[in-house]
Amino acid sequence: MHITFQPMTEEQFAAFRQESLASYADDLLANGANKSRKEAEEEALSEFSELLPQGHLTPRHFLLHIFNEQGERSAICGMISWA
Repeated sequence: MHITFQPMTEEQFAAFRQESLASYADDLLANGANKSRKEAEEEALSEFSELLPQGHLTPRHFLLHIFNEQGERSAICGMISWA
């Protein structure tokens, strides 16, 4: 097994963003932080946009996929981020 780290592409970031927003809105609803789904989604979008105003190109923020390289095959097996 060989592990590599690669920066997210714009397409990968779009999928990550969509999944993250939905998951965070779900968490906000589950914790009673908002009164409606719309409010939860708006708060999630606001906070996400504040943290990563330039998406995956936000300076000093790193969003990487972890790949498991097996011969000629490669599969994403995780992600890591830091600021």
